[in-house]
Amino acid sequence: MTTKQEKTNRANRLRDESRSARGGLRTPEERPVVLLRFRSLVAVFAVSALFEPVSVQAGNQPVQITIVAGLVRDESPASVGKIGRRLCQVMKELTGLHAQASISGDALAIGRALDNKECQLALFQGFEFAWVQKRHPDLRPLLIAVNQHRYPRACLIVPKTGTAEGWADLKGKKLALPLGSKGHCLLYLERGCQSADKCASKSFFAEIQQPGFPEAALDEVCRLNADVSVVDKVSWELYQCVKPGNATHLKVIGESESFPAIVVAYREGLLPTETLDAIRSGLLNAPDNARARQLMVLVGITGFEPVPDDYVQTLGDILRAYPIPADKK
Repeated sequence: MTTKQEKTNRANRLRDESRSARGGLRTPEERPVVLLRFRSLVAVFAVSALFEPVSVQAGNQPVQITIVAGLVRDESPASVGKIGRRLCQVMKELTGLHAQASISGDALAIGRALDNKECQLALFQGFEFAWVQKRHPDLRPLLIAVNQHRYPRACLIVPKTGTAEGWADLKGKKLALPLGSKGHCLLYLERGCQSADKCASKSFFAEIQQPGFPEAALDEVCRLNADVSVVDKVSWELYQCVKPGNATHLKVIGESESFPAIVVAYREGLLPTETLDAIRSGLLNAPDNARARQLMVLVGITGFEPVPDDYVQTLGDILRAYPIPADKK
């Protein structure tokens, strides 16, 4: 049985690995420069789309892999470039296949490209894959990527001494929203604001602070420098292990639905079965490879798993809860 100290040690190790892989804590002051450079970089990647093209396998062509930009939200250009290079290296080490990697900000555009055979694999956030598969039913999940839990959730967290009981009580308050927040956290946040006051978060809250990490955001709420934070459930659980004293001063007043996990997707009939088998087998063993572990830290996952039997149901549930946004239809 895992002891409390073992859990705390593991939480500290995960936190330190994450900071080390990213090259240190991002501060709110760094954010405008980081985001400006990142958006420019994404635009370049979306057009040219190549990091380290390597050689071949089937048909003398490398496997073309596209990563949705939401998986590297708010990362520095250096980190984004590192992710692309390491992905190609990891694919070669784990599967024996050469790869070319690209990043695109539009999940639906990636879905079209995958369906049109312009790339062979894509990494989507789970809710984005639900949107994409509705339009392109020939797309299939190959594996899911998890961060501790198979199905991520978002938590709405406030000071324990406060009176807020739900979204309606948070209008005009200060939000601490960490940089690099997961896509499901942002969806949950925006729907909460819409349900309470029919407006976006930037109008709903009096101020939105952006600490560098979830831990820093929760610290701000604990210190009463912010009134509320929205973080991934895994981040909240780690915070309770790393800073149990602070955590006792906070409470969860809302939790999202279970979201589908990040997914590695492909188009049925595009890649040979033996290639898909090699990719599946290799990625399932990713936690045993040092370079792969570093890559997974950068994109916030702890491992790959076979697609669970209820994944299709979860996609349908989240599609009903969070339909394709009007501006993407």
